[in-house]
Formats: sequence, C-alpha cells, structure tokens
Amino acid sequence: LIALQSLTTANLKQKIPTTPRKLLLQKLLSDYNTEELPTEILELPTVVEVNMKVLALYSVDVRNMHYYIDALLRQNWVDPRLAWNTTEELKNYTRPLMASRLKAVLWLPDLFFRNGRDGYLHKMTFPNYLLRVYPDGSVTYSQKITMRFACQMDLRTFPMDVQRCDINIGSYAYTLSDLKFVWREVMPVELPKKLQVSDYLALTTVKTLDCALLVKTSTVSYTCLRAIFTFNRQLGYYLVTFYIPSILIIVISFLSFWVNTDAATARVSLGLLSLLCLLTQASYTMTSLPRVSYTTAIDIWFMFSIIFVTCVLVEYAFAIAMLQRNEVVSGRMNVRQIVSEELVHRSVTSQQPSVGGSDESRKHSALCTEQENTMKAAATKTTKAGIAPPESEIDRCSRFIFPLCYIIYNIFYWLYYLVIVKQTENPD
Repeated sequence: LIALQSLTTANLKQKIPTTPRKLLLQKLLSDYNTEELPTEILELPTVVEVNMKVLALYSVDVRNMHYYIDALLRQNWVDPRLAWNTTEELKNYTRPLMASRLKAVLWLPDLFFRNGRDGYLHKMTFPNYLLRVYPDGSVTYSQKITMRFACQMDLRTFPMDVQRCDINIGSYAYTLSDLKFVWREVMPVELPKKLQVSDYLALTTVKTLDCALLVKTSTVSYTCLRAIFTFNRQLGYYLVTFYIPSILIIVISFLSFWVNTDAATARVSLGLLSLLCLLTQASYTMTSLPRVSYTTAIDIWFMFSIIFVTCVLVEYAFAIAMLQRNEVVSGRMNVRQIVSEELVHRSVTSQQPSVGGSDESRKHSALCTEQENTMKAAATKTTKAGIAPPESEIDRCSRFIFPLCYIIYNIFYWLYYLVIVKQTENPD
C-alpha cells in the first residue's frame, strides 16, 4: 500500500504542468547574485532613474528646523540579467513579473536621504511597495514613505522670509563609478495641485539638480540628487497678531502728550502699560523661534517699538523738569519785580514833605493798604477760579515729532523688508 501511494503521488506530480511564470522565475533566479550590480560585468556604473510624487508636505517647523513629506518614491533601472525577451523559450511571456518575494532575491539600490532625520515605510493594510520586472530587464521599485527632513533656515527676515528646504538623495555604500542616480527627465518631482502649507504660499514648482560635485572628496565621488522646495511665508497671520496690535499700542502711548503734565499718575501708567504690552508680545514671539545669533526682522520691530514707548516716558520726565524749572525762574522774577516796586514806592513816600502833611500821609497810607487788600483779594479769587497750569513746550513739539518719526520708521521698515529684501531673495 505504501509503495502504491508513493507511485500515485509521483504520477500526479508529473501530470501537474509547470506554469510559464514559475519557469521564468526559475530560469532568471537560478544563477542570480544579489551582491553583484546589474552592470558590474560591463564595468559601467548602474544608472538608476529617480522620481517622487509628493502626496503631502506639512509641519514646516521653524523652531526645530524640519519638515515632513508623504511621498511615493520610485526608482527605475535596467538589469540585463533579468531580461527574457531574447530567450527563445521565454520571449512569448510578455507580462511583467510582480511578486512580494522578489524584493528579497533581487539587487536593489541602497538609496538613502542625507538630510533625513527619521521616517518609515507604510504598512497599512499591506507593506506599501511595488517591485515590477519587465521583459527587457527594466525594473521599477516604488515605495510609499513618510520622512522628516532637516532644513537649515535663515530667519533674518522673519516673518517676511523665504525658506529653501531640500531633499538630498545619495547612495550609502557605492561610489559614483558603481552607481549613479539621475532625475527622471519629465516631472522628476510631482506636486499635487495647489499644495498648501500652513504659513506659506501654495507650492507650484520644485527645483531639481545633480549635486555630485558637492559631495566629491579628494579620492572618490558619490552620486547626489537634490530637490529644492521654496517656501514664501504669508504675512497675514503676523500682521493681525503682532504688527497691528503693536502699532495701536504705540499710537495709544502717544496720547500722553495731550494729558496735562500735572496728571503724573495717568501719564506714567499709560506709558508703563504700553511698555508691558510690547514686552509681552516680544517674549511670546521669542518662544516660537529658535535661539539664533542674529536679529530677525520682528526683533528689530519690537526693539524700536520699545524704544519709542521708552522715549515717551523720558519725554515726560524732561517736560515736567523743564516746567518746574520755568516756574522757579518765573517766581524769582516776580519776587524781584515786587521787591523793586516796593523799594520804589517807599523811596517816593519817604521823599514827600512831612510839614502839614499828617492828613495827606494818613490818606496815602490808607490808599496803599486798600490797593494791597484789593490785589490780595484778586489773587485769591483767581486761585479759586482754577486757571489751568501752563502747558509744556516739549509736549507741544512731541505731539508732531513722535508721530512723524514713527511714520518715517514704518516707511523705511516696510520698504526695506517687503521690496528690497524680497528682490534680493527672489532675483527672478
């Protein structure tokens, strides 16, 4: 019975025909070496054509200087060892080979991202990669990846800056004489229509280039590809959040020039509250930016805003000091005038004849006393009426000088950053 069963099984196996696909895989992989480059026998570098389809670009982080990309990474090359269209018994099989196990038995390029911090290959609901072999030996390898790339940002013109972040592709082990990456000629990097990134204008184009010369050493050269994304920051959020509120704070601080110099509490409180608001805004801005060794455009804005408010407080100190000084000088002049008039009055009185003049003298003395009482009463009445204290000349000048200087500063600030700097960053 055992011998009969073995014989039956052998006959069944002989009757099962070998499929063309299975035969093809057996022929192609029988003597295939995964450690050998496709064109190594020809002593030529293997050329791998690369292109990317960007699915999403997000989280452009200024503080940590990185950004994320979801993309389909595609690589195409020709492996002559896998061509079967020239083999007589296999050339009729024209369908491309696709099998998950091909990834483990075929040679694959060792592509890596030089500026990649971390990333992963998508595996839901199945590992998201495709490996396809065509009859002429061309191979297509596609993967869906999510990567976090480092981006060195220059924030000197923040928040009116233009940032250029790149993807740097290279080979981890092979030199340029063994393996060369090239961008696909047509649409090397595909972008979705109106790709919107928070804080930035929509991306429409990507610059691609070969950077092999940049990674060349004194002895060997390495393959290198770069894709450069240009991010133009939108100013709207920062206008509403920082610039317009700080302008209103400065304008409110200028209102102290119309407040009487005697109202020290009102003027000082207005200036200090304005200064406190600006410092709070500036500190909030600093928490959202990295620590850099240079000043940014928004740093300069807040620095001059704080200087203007500080000058308002200093102006009040000068105004009150000058007003008090003028009052002292005016008081001294009044005292001197009164003393001189009294001396003249006494000298005139002493020069009048005393003979038969007792009645005239008493009348004159009574008249002087009455005039003095009248002047005191008038002075008392004037004081009770509450005549406004004299206005500071410095305040009158500051009402026009400070707003004028602030307007001139705004003109130069916005002209420089929105026109001159933009033309420098975007010469096209």
